[in-house]
Amino acid sequence: AYPVDSLRSATFTRKYGTTPSIMDYARFNYVAQPEDAGKGLRLCPPDLGVCDYFLVKWTYQPVPGAKSAWDEQAVLESWVDEKAGDPMYRYGRQQILSRYDPSSIEEDLGDDPIKASNYGIKNLKYVLANLENWIDDDADYSHRSALYNQIANQYFRYIVNVSYNVGGIYLNDIKEGIPGERYVSVPKEVQKASLAWIMNEYKNADWLSKSPLI
Repeated sequence: AYPVDSLRSATFTRKYGTTPSIMDYARFNYVAQPEDAGKGLRLCPPDLGVCDYFLVKWTYQPVPGAKSAWDEQAVLESWVDEKAGDPMYRYGRQQILSRYDPSSIEEDLGDDPIKASNYGIKNLKYVLANLENWIDDDADYSHRSALYNQIANQYFRYIVNVSYNVGGIYLNDIKEGIPGERYVSVPKEVQKASLAWIMNEYKNADWLSKSPLI
């Protein structure tokens, strides 16, 4: 729902946070860069996002004159129809055992996984390069080693986020009569670019192995 670079905007993130819904599990703003510090950028999701407020309205707002749930149906349905096609209010299918839809993944950010992952990887490299200087009370290196493992795991997550583009299918739950397609393949050019990006990362991942923390 959010353009990647909007997550580097203090104005945007103050208003919208990092995601339209807390249920997206977008735990931290890995798109933000060191040079964005001090600008008032939000680094975490909102307590409730745009989509969450809509769901609270749908669930709890009284419908004047309605005497039963069936009386409310037409009004509630009209509220949903008003938001059809708006990615801010899209309900992405939860994928647990298998992953098909790269636009409905937890803990990712923005509308372009390659661009977002590039920002995230820049941050990982920055953190790893400074870890020795930032922590000086870790005589046995156990804490820094644990952080190194988390950096490696996060790097892997970024690669996996992009990998879902390859062979991916956008899954859209669309009501009958509402324009749109239920199943749309990720565009060929996006799939090719994603595979090329992954291969390039595998060829240039030696920045992880050069760390003294291994």
